[in-house]
Amino acid sequence: MMLNSTLRSVAAGTAIFGLSVMGWFTLSNQESEAYSPRLEEKAAEPNGALEIRQALLGDENGVVDYAGLAELRQKVEKKAKRDLAAKASSLSWHELGPDNIGGRTRAIEPFGANGLYAGSVSGGLWKSMNRGDNWTQITTFPSLMVGSIALAGNGDLYVGTGTAWEGASGEGDSGFRGEGIWRSTDAGASWEQVSGSGSF
Repeated sequence: MMLNSTLRSVAAGTAIFGLSVMGWFTLSNQESEAYSPRLEEKAAEPNGALEIRQALLGDENGVVDYAGLAELRQKVEKKAKRDLAAKASSLSWHELGPDNIGGRTRAIEPFGANGLYAGSVSGGLWKSMNRGDNWTQITTFPSLMVGSIALAGNGDLYVGTGTAWEGASGEGDSGFRGEGIWRSTDAGASWEQVSGSGSF
């Protein structure tokens, strides 16, 4: 039985080999189709952009009046400057304070319908309840060196202190070193330093 099984395997292998050789001869004798490259789209002419420009800006004959376009551009620019100057001259500025303490305002954070927090470098933290018409200093805040303010979604107020690279001379020194980041959960009535922020 083992001999019959071996003979069957040899016969099957021989048949497969024979079919493979016959297929190879058949394919090699057939003529292959001639290669024909795909036709590529015609490349755009180098003057295509110029033709489009002439069609957009030119007259019925495609002639562009470049001097006229330059004059029109100057007129549009002059009108824009006049309009801007008219708007600027109609603006009126008035000081909202605080005017009893120095400092450059570095951070403004709105809250509620009319509330504003403002902080300044060497000027401390301030609060307005009427959109900036009047200001009150938040004296409970432990530093005058306010560099940033952020109001969290839950109402907690975060204030970053210090601007270590800006001194009184403006040349960069340690004149306005901060005392870390502070958080208030009661609208500025009390403060706690954020863990790990430390002094910098």
